[in-house]
This record gives sequence, C-alpha cells and structure tokens, in this order.
Amino acid sequence: MNIWPLSPRRIARPLFVGDGTFSDNVKYALLFYLRRYGLNSASYMTHDPATHTALSEHGLPSILWDGIENGDAVDAVLAASVIVCDTHLLPHGGYGPEFQNFAQGTPSINLWHGIPIKDIGRRYRVYDRVIESNLLVDSYRPWHFLIPSNRTLSIFSDYYPKSRFHSARYPRNLSWDYPDLKGRQINVDSSMLAHLTDDAEQKIMRVMFCPTFRDRQTNLVVHYGLAELDPLLKKAGIRLYVKFHHYDHASVLPAEKEFTNIRLVGSYTDIYPLLPHSDALVTDISSVLFDYALLRKPVFLVMPKDPVNTTALRITKASLEFAEGLVRVATLSELVEKLSDSRQETMARGLRATVALRQRVYNRQATSSVDRVSPWINGLGAAANRGRA
Repeated sequence: MNIWPLSPRRIARPLFVGDGTFSDNVKYALLFYLRRYGLNSASYMTHDPATHTALSEHGLPSILWDGIENGDAVDAVLAASVIVCDTHLLPHGGYGPEFQNFAQGTPSINLWHGIPIKDIGRRYRVYDRVIESNLLVDSYRPWHFLIPSNRTLSIFSDYYPKSRFHSARYPRNLSWDYPDLKGRQINVDSSMLAHLTDDAEQKIMRVMFCPTFRDRQTNLVVHYGLAELDPLLKKAGIRLYVKFHHYDHASVLPAEKEFTNIRLVGSYTDIYPLLPHSDALVTDISSVLFDYALLRKPVFLVMPKDPVNTTALRITKASLEFAEGLVRVATLSELVEKLSDSRQETMARGLRATVALRQRVYNRQATSSVDRVSPWINGLGAAANRGRA
C-alpha cells in the first residue's frame, strides 16, 4: 500500500497515467472505466498541457502533472488506489523522480503492449535487461500485468507470481466494438476518417502503412520512396495512409510536391479508430500487426531480404520467425505491383496467413467483446483501499 498518509481532502481512486498524447491502452482503459463506474470514479494524469486541455473540454477528469508545486497533482498520486500505465516500465519523460517517490508502494498495472514480440525479445536476451534495469520489483511497488497471450505471460512468469496477471483483450482493440465510447474521438484525425469513408464510397482500396521507428535520422518520405510510389498507387486504384511512429515525427519531412494517393497521418494521432476503416495493413513487424489481426483483414510485411540490424529492428530475425507465413515483400512498390496484377489472390493469401497468426497468438479472453479490464482495475483498487484503511 502507499506509504504516504491520506489526508481528508484526498479521494482514493484509480489514477491513469499517460505518456504525452491521449492514445493507446491507457486512453481506452480510462474510457471504459469511466463508462462503467462514472465520470468521478477515476482520474487521468498527463504532463502534456494540450492533452490536459482536450480532456477537460470533453468533460473528462484530467490532472496536469507539472511538478510538486501543483498540490492537486501531488494529492492525486498520493491518493491513488492503483496506478495504470502503459508500455513503459515506469512513467517517465515529464514526471521525474518526485512522481516515483510519491507513487512508492502503490499497486500499479502495466498495460504492456507488443503481445508476443516481448516473448521473442526474451529469447534473444533483449527484454530481460530492460526489466532488470528498470527495477520492476515489489520493494518499489507491486506490479500487475494485462496478458493477451500465453507468449506474453512467459516473460513475466519468470519474475512474478501468476496472481499478478490478468488475461483480457487490450482496451485499444476492445474499443472497436464500442464506437459510441465517450471520449473516443479525442486525438483522432476526423479528416482522415472522412477520407477513408470517401475512398470506400469511390471503391478505392485503402491500405494503412504503419512501420515501427527507425534511427530517427532518416527522411522517411525519401527512405520509403513515397514520391515515386504515388503514381503507381494512383494507377492501381490504391490510397496509402501512412502513419509513422511518433518517435520519428522529426524525420517526416514534406515531399517536394503534393501527393495524390498518399495521405500522411499525424505521428501523434491515435491510429486505432482509423484501422477498422482500412482494407489492409502494411508494416515491418510493428506490434500493430497483432492488433490488426483481430480485425480479420490482411497484414503484409514490407522487409528487405537482409534487413539492417538497427536498434529499432534488433529482434527482426526472431520476429520474422514468429510471423512466418505472412505475405512478405521487399518494398512497397513490390506490394503495389502484386495488388495491381492479382489483387484478389494476394488479398486472399494475406487474409489466410493473418487468420492463422491470430489463432496462434490470442487466447479466448483476448478476443472477447466483454470489458474484463475495468472490473480488474476496480478490484485491485478496492483491495488497496481496504489495506490502507
């Protein structure tokens, strides 16, 4: 339990801690929790003023962390019955050591993303070092993990008892079954949604391209040859929606001329409301491919025959072993050529491979349309409050 005293003006409730923009699993875990237990049942914390303003304008409970001088923010951390974060082993960036000190002893839920890639990384001794270097130990604060697959379970079972794991579908994927979820539209590019709808009406094929991050020094528009690809897409009747990783936002430089069949989605935009409106996904082993497999639509890998072993792709060979069977091409232009010459056959082959991947990856709970995460968070918070009392 939290070692700090609970003052009369502090309300004990779950605290969802975001890392910058309002997106990914923490966003949707919060929205589902508020949907089930009410707007005053939890709080969201961000160190980004724009995100704080957006949530406040939508009537959602938001707290801006801007240092220990902000008494309301400090009180929210001290009073948290449980802290919910995502991907990052410790909330970092704009939070700093003061946040960690105040959070000491508070049960924390990590909505770890990446699904089986983490298990592959463990085989190659990548993520073991990450876990150890971030001191994920109970003496710091009790950690709990959301588990969508047995492969993900295999890493953490070496460090924690099974009582710390909860099997359920990721909230960001569950959101596809709840289009009226309050707050879902925050940080979503409505113009891109409109373009996707228009393309469907005009029978233009909509392909999402979501690569993982690179070395942060490459002009990605040039790296992927988008200017040369654009006329090929137009001839094939394909619109390519490109969403680069937010780590690469500084590497997305404008093209010399405007594209006709390529649309660049903002690097910090929440991609998950857009995915169901596309016809296929192209990626280079980003974990988004495992999300997309739940949509039962084709996933294609664009990867050179001998991929460069950059920091971002350090587990590429292992990942490709796991993703064996997916349709793989060396370049985007090669995929466009396949879709132009034999679209129906290529899409059917891609779909079969993706369905097989889905069956290998997910357990039954991770494909259910029932919100199993909110009751879990609520239960852990209630148990912590009883212990503190």
